[in-house]
Amino acid sequence: MYYEYPSTSTVHTTFVHPEYQYWRDTWRTLRDCYVGEMEIKRKGDRYLPKLEDMTKEEYAAYVERAVFFNMTLRTLVGLLGTLFNRNPVVENMPPKLDTSNCSKLNQTLMQFVREVARELIHMGRYGVLLDMDDQGKRPPYFAGYIAENIVDWTVREIEGRWVLTEIILRELRLARPILNPISLTPAGQILPNLTHVEMDTFSQDSAVTRAARRWIASYRVLRLEGDPDAPGEMIYRQYYHTSERGDASPEGTPYAKYTPTNRGRPFRFIPFMFFGPFDNKPDADKSPLLDIARLNVSHYRSYAQLEHGRFFTAMPIYYAQVPEGQNEGSYTIGSSVVWEVAKGDKPGILEFNGSGLKYLTEACDKKEDQIAALGGRLVGVERVSAGQSNNNLMLKEANEQALLLNVANVIDVGMTALIRWWAIWQDVSPEEAAIIGFETNKDFLLNKAGAREYRAIQMMYEAGIIPVEVLYDFLRRAEVVPDWMSMKDFTTSLKSADSFPNMADVRARQRGAPDAKTEWETEHVLLDPQVVAVRGYDSQAPAGQQPLPGQIIGGPISLPVAAPPPVSAPPALGPDGKPVPPKLGPDGKPVQPPAPVTPPPSPPPTGPVQKTPPRQQAGGKTVIKDAVGVDDIGQGTPGQPAAGSAGARSGGGGLQDGPELNQSQLVAGSTTV
Repeated sequence: MYYEYPSTSTVHTTFVHPEYQYWRDTWRTLRDCYVGEMEIKRKGDRYLPKLEDMTKEEYAAYVERAVFFNMTLRTLVGLLGTLFNRNPVVENMPPKLDTSNCSKLNQTLMQFVREVARELIHMGRYGVLLDMDDQGKRPPYFAGYIAENIVDWTVREIEGRWVLTEIILRELRLARPILNPISLTPAGQILPNLTHVEMDTFSQDSAVTRAARRWIASYRVLRLEGDPDAPGEMIYRQYYHTSERGDASPEGTPYAKYTPTNRGRPFRFIPFMFFGPFDNKPDADKSPLLDIARLNVSHYRSYAQLEHGRFFTAMPIYYAQVPEGQNEGSYTIGSSVVWEVAKGDKPGILEFNGSGLKYLTEACDKKEDQIAALGGRLVGVERVSAGQSNNNLMLKEANEQALLLNVANVIDVGMTALIRWWAIWQDVSPEEAAIIGFETNKDFLLNKAGAREYRAIQMMYEAGIIPVEVLYDFLRRAEVVPDWMSMKDFTTSLKSADSFPNMADVRARQRGAPDAKTEWETEHVLLDPQVVAVRGYDSQAPAGQQPLPGQIIGGPISLPVAAPPPVSAPPALGPDGKPVPPKLGPDGKPVQPPAPVTPPPSPPPTGPVQKTPPRQQAGGKTVIKDAVGVDDIGQGTPGQPAAGSAGARSGGGGLQDGPELNQSQLVAGSTTV
């Protein structure tokens, strides 16, 4: 219904904006192409001119055979589906605000935004007025105005800025206008004026005579004027023009006058937002689908000529001799007639043989390719020719993404401002309203994200290059994170062990370890984290300052090695085989033997020395660690072969590889290599 009523009510050209007058006929074409074949054929020769000397019946058959393949509507539906593949996001919306019924047509916020996007992509223009009923009994609402209903607008320079000071809006309603000059109540009282509500509900038994229902135009004038109560300030007012006898005029005395207020305070601006294909300025601009619509009409004309030619050439024509004494007459083209030729000629069949229809077919194909190049949608799966390169396909996708990105940015700016005004009008503080944000879906920019991109994002996050906010934004745009999950929910889930059941490495990372194995080794093998960083993990270092694998922390350190317990000599035995009692000193205590003399350490070897892995103490045994894990374990001092080992490698300085140890043997310290 919305596509039809703007054309049924005439807009007076005396007060319309010049840009409105310029684009008016173009808007009509866009509306007709949206409806499709039914409306295109109903408009007759506006879109399909008659051929020369064609009768009324022949033209009707000519139109009937034509086909209008609605690529304009398919393109609009496809772009809308891409843009709203995921619902828009409203950030920091106060809980007390209800978005389930926020428009004049009782739409939800998301339904209203889809209407804005549909008109913006289709017509390239839309307007939204934040309004409230004059009694203030219900919350404020959004009232949408299509391009044909934004009749005039005025901007003035105020304090160095261009400010919108007047807008004339057309409002259409279905009503039965009064025909007789006197309006009477059922009691016979004369009514000087009737509003459109009273017109529609007036008793049919009264003396009022009405015409058939039709669209009637009223006008709402939004004006920014000087405030008489506050010199130097502007005040926003509305003037409503209507008539019970037909279309009203925005000129003359208004039917009603309103001064919208917010808790008694008037507005100092007009709460109206324009939406254009590139920005939110009031100027009218070219529709994103205009070129596609024009090619769609041209394709319709070429297809009509092709079908017209096929009708007359697809069937064969029979011909035969003229009977004796019969004159030749006119000939009709078609398979149901027989042509008569001169006497002596043989009868036969005429068939079309030429390239005229081929050229028409190629013309239709060419126009379809042009529409596809503009981003138009022909069928469910786009046809790709053998010679078409990947660069051409990527260019088409880039054109479509650029169009949608412009539309999405315009909607974000406009709806953010409208929602903030709407919130302030419902007792939300300006500070709280200033953080409200609206963002449409832009997932179409990540349609090429694959496993490599996801892995790169993961590695950058784990390396501390990007914060968790960037990770969340990427995953949300890539449709990995669902719509309902906010940033707060996402970070809470990352920190919760319940979100990752049976995933030991994830839980270890939540506790600050790189993985579960390293965490277990650190806790059970008793490594000193201040000496060697095993696998690049230091339990006492912050998450962003972890060392590299094998890095020595704090410089080389000599580790203390537990001294072996002293071994007592066996007691001396007497002739009788019994132990000789120890000698006692003057204090009556046993005299201790002198301590053994320890030989001085051997000098360090000369020449190249093979470095040995760092060693740690574990259960009285020396643990040799590297960047991977445990290599050897044995008794003795660091840097020397352990007792009971298989011996030293040729060249010295290291240990031969011993048998593999399991974790239980490492902890118990009961295995000797």
